[in-house]
Amino acid sequence: MKSADDRNPEGAEKSAPLNTLWTVIDRIGTGCAAISDVLVIAIALMLFGEVLARYLLNMPTIWTQDVAVALQLWFTYLAMAYVLRHREMIRITAVVSLLGPNARRCIDAFSLLVVIAFSLMAVYYATD
Repeated sequence: MKSADDRNPEGAEKSAPLNTLWTVIDRIGTGCAAISDVLVIAIALMLFGEVLARYLLNMPTIWTQDVAVALQLWFTYLAMAYVLRHREMIRITAVVSLLGPNARRCIDAFSLLVVIAFSLMAVYYATD
C-alpha cells in the first residue's frame, strides 16, 4: 500500500479540481441543512403562535397554515441535499441486506434515479 508521500503528485493535481468541487458541494449541503434547521424552528414557532392566538386569544390568523406549508416544502428540498450527500436516507434494508454488494449498488443507484425522477417531476409540475 502506498503512503501519501509515495503518491504521484501529478495525479493529485488532476484530482484537485474534483476535490474542490466536492468541498463546495459539501459546504452548500451544510448550508442547506442549516437553513432547513431554521425553517423547522420557524414552522414550530408559527404553529405555536397560531395555537396561542386561536385558543387563548380567540383571534386565529389566516396566513399561518399557508406559510407553514410553503416553508415545509422548502425545508424538505433543502434538507434533501444534505441527506443525500451523507447517505442518511430512510431505507428499509431487510431485503437489500440479503443481497450481494453488486446488487446493493444497483439498488442504491436505482433508488437515486427514483429520487432524481421525482425531483424533476416536482420541478416540472411546480413550474407548470
